[in-house]
Order: sequence, then C-alpha cells, then structure tokens
Amino acid sequence: INEVIADSSRMADESHISIEHFSKPLMELDTKASATDSLESLQSEVSKARSELATAKEAIAVHTAALKSNRSEQENARTSLPLLEQSKQAAVATRDYKEAARLKTEIANTQAALETLTQNGEALAKLIQDAQTSIIEQQAGLTSLIDSLAELEAKHAAGRMDALTSTKFAVRLALQSLTSSTQEHVSLLHEAAK
Repeated sequence: INEVIADSSRMADESHISIEHFSKPLMELDTKASATDSLESLQSEVSKARSELATAKEAIAVHTAALKSNRSEQENARTSLPLLEQSKQAAVATRDYKEAARLKTEIANTQAALETLTQNGEALAKLIQDAQTSIIEQQAGLTSLIDSLAELEAKHAAGRMDALTSTKFAVRLALQSLTSSTQEHVSLLHEAAK
C-alpha cells in the first residue's frame, strides 16, 4: 500500500509539473507587453492624427466663413462707391462744397477699405487653399497610420490566437496526463485493496 501511495504521489507530482510546463504559453501572453505597448502607441498616434485633422477642418470652416463675410463687405463697398460718386457730383452741382469734401473723404476711405478687404480676402483664400492641401496630406498620413494599425492589430490578434491555441493544446495534454494518472491511481488502489 505504501508503494501505491508513493507511486500515486509521484504521478501527482509529475502531473503538477506537466501542468506548469504546459502553462508557459499563457505566461508568454504576458511577456508580449511590448507588442501591446506598440499597438497602444499606434492607436494613440491615430487618435492624435484624427484630432489634428478635425482641428484643420474646423479652421477651414472658420476661414471660409471669414472669407464669405469679407466678400460680402467687398461687394457692399463696390456698390456704395458709384452712389457716393454720384452724391459728390450732385453736391458739387449744387455748390455744396462742404458736403462734396466730406463725400470725397468717404470715397477715399471706402476705396482704402476695399483695398484692405481685397488683400485680406486674398490672404484668407490662400490660407484656405493651404489648409486644404494640408488636410489632403493629413488624410493620407492618417490612412497610412490606420493601415499600419490594422496590420499590427492583425499580427497581435494572430499572436494571441497562436498562444491560446498552444495553451489549449497544453491543457489538453495535461488533462490527458491527469486522466491517465488518475486511472492508474484508481487501478493501483483497487489492486492494493484486494
């Protein structure tokens, strides 16, 4: 009986060792932290690129609204110039030189404002064009990052799947070993009991 107990104890120890041995693939999942870190880093880069792209799109919207306002102001100035010119000519015709001088100053101010508005409008149009070019480049970069992220996620998932498959296989072997050990123990105990 002591031999049977010793054999059972030895088999149990061997089964325990084999379970620990086969559980190594599970531990390998933990050691793949660097792969997870690079995956998280790339996810962070994608998030940052998306945020920068959204900011650039918002800037274009703001610049576009400013350009629309600028063009409206330009149109108002262009429309008022002929009216001011007519009013000045009418003031001169009625010999209202004080009003004619005031209108002349207003015409000069309106022309200067129109020139400034035109320059600002051109600058806004250039900003919008540059921002649109930048968005195209950012979108290309984001697409590249997303492709890299998808590839890395696929590799990461495949690695995890391989590790889980190895672990499943190891657990099955350990279970088979335990089952056969248990059957041997039962057989030895039956024989010892006889």
